[in-house]
Amino acid sequence: ATNEPTPAEQVVKVGETPSAEKSISNLAELPEGTKVEFETPVDTSKSGDQPVTVVVTYPDGSQDKVPVTVKVEENPTQAAANEPTPAEQAVKVGETPSAEKSISNLAELPADTKVEFETPVDTSQPGDKPAMVVVTYPDGSQDTVPVTVKVVEDPSQAATNTPTPADQTVKVGETPSAEKSIGNMTELPEGTKVAFETPVDTSQAGDKPATVVVTYPDGSQDTVPVTVKVVEEPTQAATNTPTPADQTVKVGETPSAEKSIGNMTELPEGTQAAFETPVDTSQAGDKPATVVVTYPDGSQDTVPVTVKVVEEPSQADTNTPTPAEQTVKVGETPSAEKSIGNMTELPAGTKVAFETPVDTSKSGEQQVTVVVTYPDGSQDKVPVTVKVAENPSQADSNTPAPMDQTVKVGE
Repeated sequence: ATNEPTPAEQVVKVGETPSAEKSISNLAELPEGTKVEFETPVDTSKSGDQPVTVVVTYPDGSQDKVPVTVKVEENPTQAAANEPTPAEQAVKVGETPSAEKSISNLAELPADTKVEFETPVDTSQPGDKPAMVVVTYPDGSQDTVPVTVKVVEDPSQAATNTPTPADQTVKVGETPSAEKSIGNMTELPEGTKVAFETPVDTSQAGDKPATVVVTYPDGSQDTVPVTVKVVEEPTQAATNTPTPADQTVKVGETPSAEKSIGNMTELPEGTQAAFETPVDTSQAGDKPATVVVTYPDGSQDTVPVTVKVVEEPSQADTNTPTPAEQTVKVGETPSAEKSIGNMTELPAGTKVAFETPVDTSKSGEQQVTVVVTYPDGSQDKVPVTVKVAENPSQADSNTPAPMDQTVKVGE
C-alpha cells in the first residue's frame, strides 16, 4: 500500500463525541484532502474501551479501514487525553539542554503544561544521551517521555535544526517553490537556503514525491522528503492550509471560530470560519471541536481544534507573546524586551526576563527562553534566538517599526 494510516488511542469523557482525526496518529502524513470518519457511531454512554473502525478515504476515492480503540472514562486525566511526542535535540559539550525542545508537540498540549528532565542530562562528553522528560499537566497528571539528547563538540546548524515538510499544491505546468515545502522555514537560521534536489515534474496531475535540500549558513545540510500535489485546477482549499490555535474562554462564554485558526489573516480575503457544532462551555475543561473553513470559491477545510474553558482565565491563557530575533555585539547584554515581537500588545505592567543569562562571549546564535510574567502573576515561556556578531550591521541591530499614514487623493 502507498499509504499506511496508523491507529492512535484517544480518551474521551462519558457522553463526549470522539474525533476520528485523533484516532489516526499519522494523518498529517497522508495525502492532502484525505477524509476520516468512524464506520459507525462510537457509544460513549458508559465508561470502557470501545473498539471501532475508522474509514480513511483518499482524494482518489480509495479507502482504508483502521481498527482503533476509544477509551471512555468518567473523568479522564489530561495525561490520558494527551500524547506528548519526543524530539531529538543537539547541544554542545557542557551546554544545558532544554526539556521543552525535547517535546515536539508541546504547543499542542494544554496551556500551562510544564516539562522537565527527570534527572539532569550529562553533557560533559559527546555522544547520544538517553533521558526522560516528565510532562506535568495543569490537572497534576503526568506523562514520562523517553528522549535522546545528542551532545557534540561543535554541532552544525543541521544538527540543531529540524526542518518539517509541508504539502503544497500547484497547477499542471506550474513551478513549485521549495520554500513552500518546508513548514517551519521562518524558524530556521537567517540565511538558510532551500532547493529541490531535482526538478519536480508538473507536466501531469498527481502527487509528486520530491526532496528538498536545506542548506544552512554554516554549510551543513538536511534533506527533507516532501510531496507536491499537481492538479488541473486547484481549489482554494487545496492551496491553503489553515492551522489550529488553542483559545481560552470563561465558563458560559461563546468562543470565536476565527480565534481557533492561527493563520486566519493569511487565508484568502472573504474566507469564513465556523464551528461544525456549537462548543459546550457550560463546564470547565478542554473541549475538542472542529472548525469548518469555507473559502470564497466554496471549497472547504475542516480543522480539529481545542477550546480551553476555565472558571477564570489567567492573563497567560488569553495572551500569546511572539518571539523576535535580536542581534547584539560580542560582550553586549541583550534586552529581553527586544526578544518579544508584540510586547506593546501585552497587558500594561507585563515583565519579561531571560530565564538564564545569555552567553555573548563569542559570536553565534544563542537559543534562550524569555519568561513573560503578567500583572496577575501568570507566566508564559517563549523560546527565542539572540544573534551575537563581532560587528553587526545597523540593519541587524535595529528594527524599524511600521506606521500607518493617511493622505488625500492626489497628495
